[in-house]
Amino acid sequence: MAKQFTKQLEDQRDVKIVIGKRTYNIYTRLDDSTLKSVTSIVNSVISEVDSDKGHEKTLMMTCMNLAYYLNDAEQRLASLLDKIDKR
Repeated sequence: MAKQFTKQLEDQRDVKIVIGKRTYNIYTRLDDSTLKSVTSIVNSVISEVDSDKGHEKTLMMTCMNLAYYLNDAEQRLASLLDKIDKR
């Protein structure tokens, strides 16, 4: 188990990302382009949330919004696939 965890850490790199108004150090396997895209999506969604409620609540609401968007996209994709299967 320890070897597997060590291997996972070796594959990661330490990067700084800005989410909202704060900077975070994270470990990631994502390439620069993907990391930039993901960070941009999070920041786009976080900008839709009322930030007057405090940082923790803002992050929680951002997570809820992202989960909603993911669920909606999954349902629309499933519907499209169902339509294709019926042809």
